[in-house]
Amino acid sequence: MRVLTSIMIWSLFFTSIQAQNGWTTKTGIPVSRDRATTFTIGNYGYVGTGVTHSQSDNDFWRYDPLTDSWTEIDSMPTLGRKGAFSFAIANKGYVGGGTNSHALLDYEFWEYDSDQSIWSRKADLPTGLAYTAETLIGFSIGDYGYLYAPFNESNFYRYDPFSDSWSTMESCPMPKGLYQMGFSINEKGYIGSGHGNNTYLTEFWEYNAQLNHWSRKADLPGQARFDAVSFSIGNYGYFGLGRYKTNFLYDFWEYHPISDTWVQIDSCDYKAWYARGIGIGSKGYIGTGIKFSSDSGWWEYTPAVSAMENIEGANSVTIYPNPASDHIHINTNEPGPFTLSVYTTMGQLVKTDRIVDPIISVGDLPVGVYFLRIQAGKQQTTSKFIKE
Repeated sequence: MRVLTSIMIWSLFFTSIQAQNGWTTKTGIPVSRDRATTFTIGNYGYVGTGVTHSQSDNDFWRYDPLTDSWTEIDSMPTLGRKGAFSFAIANKGYVGGGTNSHALLDYEFWEYDSDQSIWSRKADLPTGLAYTAETLIGFSIGDYGYLYAPFNESNFYRYDPFSDSWSTMESCPMPKGLYQMGFSINEKGYIGSGHGNNTYLTEFWEYNAQLNHWSRKADLPGQARFDAVSFSIGNYGYFGLGRYKTNFLYDFWEYHPISDTWVQIDSCDYKAWYARGIGIGSKGYIGTGIKFSSDSGWWEYTPAVSAMENIEGANSVTIYPNPASDHIHINTNEPGPFTLSVYTTMGQLVKTDRIVDPIISVGDLPVGVYFLRIQAGKQQTTSKFIKE
């Protein structure tokens, strides 16, 4: 009877996680494309440029996750391009670089004001910049945008929208590579993967904007690859898909910057070259590219518990410290006893107990990331914690 009860409890918990976790197909962009660029403003995602109908285009589309619909916005008032980079700052999106429809490297840089629905040309990219359509990566941190161009002696630049100017920042020590990926989480930027010097790269580097300094982090997990897809949601980063030699890869991984650890999440059965990723609100999206599958070409990822803090009863039950090495304290107005269960990121129950004092011992757990489900009186919460 005890075993059956345990199975039933776990089944309910597992079902709860699965209901929030996984990939689902959504409405694809009306005009298919590859080597596009993407950025997010508010509750909308923007996808544009790239190769459509065998030519480089300048069109742009806005995706509304709430209605799962696409709306065409004004095209960039310039030549079409492929391999452009982009980022967003507040209510404005920025797009630059790429190989234009004349097959030339382009140094124009454009701003899209989502409130006014207007494109404006801004300061050109830094002089002397050398790149191909497979190398530029952009992301934003706070009030600034950043550009990574690996095949330059100075390979990392900051854009200031207030002064409309570019500045050279500390170069990223990441080996030069094609088809690398990048994203930002809060005040940090990240670069990794790709193919360079006949090697598939697994290095992963973090940029601290406050210190203007790069530091190497835990290598990328799984098979080394290039042409991977990446995005960020809240406090976590995601990367996956891509190719190794001629093989397509479907695995996906979630990065936890506090513990510098990777957690494998659901794979996505999307087979394409030059796909792109984007985070909108609490969900991630991937798509576009040269498809080799029959789906819509646009997938939505809903994070599991691992990407959320206190997803149930967040205001009534909290835990601290987090990360923890020996003990975790339960902060709640509810009286004990407390019923708790600890699970690994793969859903394995590793600890269960019923305690009176609001203190949980975690010293016996291996270092890693866990989920803690607490029942305190009428309140129940599930939280992520990190064991140092």
